[in-house]
Amino acid sequence: MSREKSRLAIIIPCFNEEAVIQSTVETLLSVMDGIIIKGKISDDSYIYIIDDGSKDKSWQVVEHLREIYGEKIKGTKFIKNYGNQKALIAGLLGVREIGCDCVISIDADLQQDENSIETFIDEFHNGAEIVSGIRNNRKTDSLFKKTTALCFYKLMNLLGVKIPPNHSDFRLVSKKGLDILAKYQEEGLFLRGFFHEIGLKTAYV
Repeated sequence: MSREKSRLAIIIPCFNEEAVIQSTVETLLSVMDGIIIKGKISDDSYIYIIDDGSKDKSWQVVEHLREIYGEKIKGTKFIKNYGNQKALIAGLLGVREIGCDCVISIDADLQQDENSIETFIDEFHNGAEIVSGIRNNRKTDSLFKKTTALCFYKLMNLLGVKIPPNHSDFRLVSKKGLDILAKYQEEGLFLRGFFHEIGLKTAYV
């Protein structure tokens, strides 16, 4: 399936990320420029930042970035902190309204590998509607974090939600996936489980 020059949106939920948000945005813009040059995404692709009620100067940094990069940077600011999942949902629905062929969510501190973004796009062009990033290891995690993560995935599987271990919120979602999300009005929607269960073609990277 050919989807050359797809319009990509990258969403970044942030909460008190003043120290890293500018370097993260500039890194992602550089990655996007490289993919644009290869003809895989259109030059009207953009970054959408959701400030989840930050108490620091994160939003001022976003406004500064908009002055520098113009329409490449878009965003919204919550009046208070609602949590990562609600920020992600707001970002996904926000870019659906603005317009995109696909969207990738990534952490503000770039704990995930931004160089995988091109691979996500390749999988999308090969027909995947959802592309999920899988952590290769948890070497940097504490014993407590490793244990709680293992218990979480076991519990989800017991409840019937077959989420692959080390599955993260680093994912690509197609416009079709966004349209399905927009139909759901449930409070507290768990995105990892939701996108795994809606039945769209999924690839893991």
